Amino acid sequence: MPSWIKYATTIISLVVALCGGIYAMEDRYVSDKEAAESLQNFNIKINRDLSKIELQILNNQLESITTEYYKHKQLVKTYPEDEELSEELELIKENRQKIKLKIENKIKIDTIEWTQKYFFNLIINNIIKLYI
Repeated sequence: MPSWIKYATTIISLVVALCGGIYAMEDRYVSDKEAAESLQNFNIKINRDLSKIELQILNNQLESITTEYYKHKQLVKTYPEDEELSEELELIKENRQKIKLKIENKIKIDTIEWTQKYFFNLIINNIIKLYI
């Protein structure tokens, strides 16, 4: 085999290896766009998880206060003359209604926020795809 073919093959393979190495090194770094998108998705996930946790806490409070409500209701039936028990029952009833309202509002707010963020991100991503 002539030596110039060996040199040409060696040079071509070195150039391909060098280009591949540069491409691999460049590809391992995250671009600003990818980092921002990843951070945004992470923030959305964290906010969604926090909302779920808050909703779970409210549901646990509602469950606890409901059992307390029925216990007091039974005590009021057993001792109808006791005014203090009746007052406590009314307070528990009010707290129970407040917690139910909080849960309903939390679900409404989360639904509205998620819908707005989803459509906003969808629109922005489509605009970026059109111009990039």
